[in-house]
Amino acid sequence: MWKIDNTEHEVVAARRQGDRYIVKLDGVDDRGAAEALRGATVVGDQLGALPEGEMWVHELVGCRCVDTTGAELGTVDAVQDNPAHDLLVLDSGVLIPMVFVTNHDAPARVVTVDPPDGLVELYLGA
Repeated sequence: MWKIDNTEHEVVAARRQGDRYIVKLDGVDDRGAAEALRGATVVGDQLGALPEGEMWVHELVGCRCVDTTGAELGTVDAVQDNPAHDLLVLDSGVLIPMVFVTNHDAPARVVTVDPPDGLVELYLGA
């Protein structure tokens, strides 16, 4: 449920168009009604709590990143959107596809990865 200027609307349909989204809201049935919402404040429902030990993607930023041997690879500076898999962007310059994340310890803020041989060295020039 979304609130737009204190009026609740349910999202009926949504699709991406370029760098924007086209969203159909219940009760907004024509272009004039949609145009009337231009500039309105939109508030969505609060996201539910994650299961214990799980993390939202944005919470990975600032986590230490180690490989399966415990070797430090860097700190997660960002998570970059990528068509195949999102990438962990480490402060060391290493990019690691999320598919290689094997574990995360939310309380300790540590992400463990198991990248293929040579991936880390590729970025570090070793």
